[in-house]
Amino acid sequence: MAPVTKQLLAQQGHKCLLCEAPLIQGKRSTFKGSQRGLPCLDHDHDHGAVRGVLCNTCNTGEGKIRTAAMRYGMGKENYIDWIIKLAAYYHKRARKPVTPYIHPEHKNEDEKRLERNAKARKARAKKKES
Repeated sequence: MAPVTKQLLAQQGHKCLLCEAPLIQGKRSTFKGSQRGLPCLDHDHDHGAVRGVLCNTCNTGEGKIRTAAMRYGMGKENYIDWIIKLAAYYHKRARKPVTPYIHPEHKNEDEKRLERNAKARKARAKKKES
């Protein structure tokens, strides 16, 4: 591990700056029930400045979100403002319903499970026929 990564990890309390998973040199960790990645030196791809150390799971997610925001018309100049607005939108609206409407194609977990089971039964029946 590069000296700068070790130094930043120590300053960060050996935690990912996004998910706060413990970061241990050369080891993956399980945090809040999911596998987290190895320490990864995060940097700005426009000018190369190091921002900190993330687990590679968060680093990958951060890059994908940035790319998606820029791809969908936000551009290099506006994507950060858009991501901030998206986070505020989720924070306000994802925790509790703000309208009385349910999306017409929404399925609850039981409906999804029943659909998966029906699909699996159909596949097994088809396989038996063969």
